[in-house]
Amino acid sequence: MATSEMAETSGWLPLDTRAATVRAAQKRGLKLEDEWAASGLGAKIVTTNPQIAKASVTKPQADPLSKLPIDTRLATLRTAMKRGHAAVVLELVKAGAPVDGAGEDGTTPIKVAAMAGQMAAVQGLLRWGARVDLNAYEDILAKFAPPRRRPQEGHVSQTFDPIDISPFVQPDLFDDAARKASAQAWDNMFRTVGFATISGHGVTNEIIHGLKMSAKKFFGRGSAYKQQFFRGLQMAGKPGYSPIGMAQEHSDPVEGYTFIRSRSEAWSAADETHPIELACTGRQYAYELERVMHAIHWMSAVALDLPANYFDEFYERPASVLVLSHYPPLSSVGMPDCKLRYRAHSDYSGFTILLQDDEDGGNGGVGGLEIDINGAWVPVTPQPGCFVVNIGDLFETWTNDRWRSTPHRVRSPAPGTASAEQSRNTAMLFSGPSLDAVIAPIATCVDKDHPSRYAPIKAAEHLKAQYITKSKEAEYRVG
Repeated sequence: MATSEMAETSGWLPLDTRAATVRAAQKRGLKLEDEWAASGLGAKIVTTNPQIAKASVTKPQADPLSKLPIDTRLATLRTAMKRGHAAVVLELVKAGAPVDGAGEDGTTPIKVAAMAGQMAAVQGLLRWGARVDLNAYEDILAKFAPPRRRPQEGHVSQTFDPIDISPFVQPDLFDDAARKASAQAWDNMFRTVGFATISGHGVTNEIIHGLKMSAKKFFGRGSAYKQQFFRGLQMAGKPGYSPIGMAQEHSDPVEGYTFIRSRSEAWSAADETHPIELACTGRQYAYELERVMHAIHWMSAVALDLPANYFDEFYERPASVLVLSHYPPLSSVGMPDCKLRYRAHSDYSGFTILLQDDEDGGNGGVGGLEIDINGAWVPVTPQPGCFVVNIGDLFETWTNDRWRSTPHRVRSPAPGTASAEQSRNTAMLFSGPSLDAVIAPIATCVDKDHPSRYAPIKAAEHLKAQYITKSKEAEYRVG
């Protein structure tokens, strides 16, 4: 039933929620018949037995919930949260029920919903401004998900020599020897590190600068404006805005905006509405990065002794997304000193092409992208005009573990530094093959010393499995 329809009839209140409201009002000494009659609900108690309490309700005249006493609205909200009645929650919040109000037992609606496992309701309250104790949240996660890996901290930032991919971007200007040299360097980086820095990609500074400015403008807008483009509680497969705290599995203090490549219309789906400041620059950047992606595939084919067009058939309808991320200043989100800006994880599918923040590791605060190299978190220094590239778990499977899908994270700057009071902005193209493509270890990556380790699997099924298991993310301690 649509919200507008629910607003016109009192019947939308679930029976157990109505009964809970009756009991809460009685407990507080309210004359419920008078209170509800004044609000237009005209409630009548059928029985006072809490096991079978029911209320018959007549049609409301106008916004009846807003006229209920605030403590009654809070009690009703807590009951709706516990039972996962998202529509009821929405109407009560609209009517002024306090999202952070505590009941007589001291529990807030968000805690009630969390204890009941109603994650959609929890996400809704976060969206409407409910506060959450990040330290307590992480303590709970740590209790139920004990650490498996804890790489060493404090290593010196590393600058990787950029790999020039121009022989694959402008093939007419280079010979096969130049392509082979770049491909060998590429193969070596993914055998040993799982990350590489690329230059010669052909994306102009004007396009990159335009995207950065557009993203900063959008994320600098007020919450009400950004919420117009909200992706929804079930965000998978949808473009749009993701507020801080909307992911069920973690509390990373980052907001984002996502473009999703349509299977039939590429990055220009006619039925999508994007913010005016992002629509053109975002799509233009996505098309440019897709061009770079195909050059990377050609270089990868040469590196793996495959035909130049080997990956083309797998990427006829690439399952790719472009994500713009904004990490607000630490003080603005109440960050604990030890909290990461983004948890340790690996990517799930194909190549990720990252536009790193220029200030990663700067202003004396360290912070920024770090990768797990042989049990140590190593910061990656940004280089002007370069992208950082890594592979996801699917590509590791595809190469029969010849190439590494390396876990990485975003470290927070040190408290009190200039970096801690600055935003961090990044853009990532997460590429992946067509969802119906069948992926199996590449023949040139299999021999007697390296037998095939994986059975063939559809890209969609692999992606689904990664979402469920969290892949390498599950191997790291919370924090």
